[in-house]
Amino acid sequence: MSLPDQWSDCFWSYVRSDNENLRGRIDHIREDLTAQYAVETGEELRIFVDGEDIGWGQDWQETLDIGVGRTAFFIPIVTPNYTKSSSCRDEILKFHAICHARGVKELILPIVVSNPERISKDDPDEVIRIIATAIYEPFHEVIRAGRDSQQWMEGIHRLVRRLMDAQKRVEEKLPRILSGEIERATETPADPAAHGLDSDDVPDAPGLLELVENLTPALERTAVTLQEAVTDFTAVSVLLGEYGARAGEQGNDPAAYKATILKMAEVITEPARKLERSASNAQRDIAETDKLIREVKNVLDQTVQSPVLDELRAGFRKALGEVGDIDKVAGLMDDLARQIAGAESISLILKNAVRPARRAVLMLRDAARMAASWGTVI
Repeated sequence: MSLPDQWSDCFWSYVRSDNENLRGRIDHIREDLTAQYAVETGEELRIFVDGEDIGWGQDWQETLDIGVGRTAFFIPIVTPNYTKSSSCRDEILKFHAICHARGVKELILPIVVSNPERISKDDPDEVIRIIATAIYEPFHEVIRAGRDSQQWMEGIHRLVRRLMDAQKRVEEKLPRILSGEIERATETPADPAAHGLDSDDVPDAPGLLELVENLTPALERTAVTLQEAVTDFTAVSVLLGEYGARAGEQGNDPAAYKATILKMAEVITEPARKLERSASNAQRDIAETDKLIREVKNVLDQTVQSPVLDELRAGFRKALGEVGDIDKVAGLMDDLARQIAGAESISLILKNAVRPARRAVLMLRDAARMAASWGTVI
């Protein structure tokens, strides 16, 4: 992989409509953060902006894939729209997985500009948990105060200090992490004979066999939880279809129609919650498996090509392909999303009842995208 002539210090991830609705204040945060950073450090803060800079996604992936000697911070501007956006969710999940594999979790610095009470480490959604554990900066009151306020100036100053502190922690870690990568690149894997290999066969594959061994139970768990989520998806879909048809038949009888809607909300509530739990489990297991896969990639990137490694790669890809039918899951999600949208348009009662199922769609879409990408990672 070739090194780009220049890379960014930060990657700015946000939903464009949020910036428009906030009258450009997300842009103002970025502009003032850059200016204040220059004042306090005497250095330029180079920020890549999603949607403005060519190759945005490829640039940060290349920056992190090359090695921890080059780092870049990921700054998501978090709103309810952000946590619903498929592209934004994909960005933060991928960035987090790469950071975890590299051992530099400090690289994610979320700025929450609305509804910080929604952010919890106990949330079933992996995206919300990542934001919460990254120790986000609450900026909702600063946004309301406006750019010309003292509160705004203090908020920008806090962001600069957070960034500087994170840079310092990462810089302190880099020598140890790099030393570990060098050490792993020169070690011999433990007991290769247990895998039917001679020591001379895998001199440049440190830890690869052990990582593949760890992946076996992870893939098994993933296959089970994914199937459970598919089963729960099917159950919710059947109920929505059945009661939606009943409601349609009662269109000329207002009392019967209302009774059907109430019954539908009552019946769908617990299955929707169960679906949210199983989708959360599938998302969690696939995210953990994804981290292991990227650790395997890190090892492979540091090894010399050999027939033994090619054989291991082939076996590894085959194992990944046996996790489950991701295309089937994607089709189920699209169908259920349409049914949920129809139910939500009928009444507020139904909207509240199916909300967990809507969240489940987001989580399982994340999981499906992750699993679908595994074949191209190794």
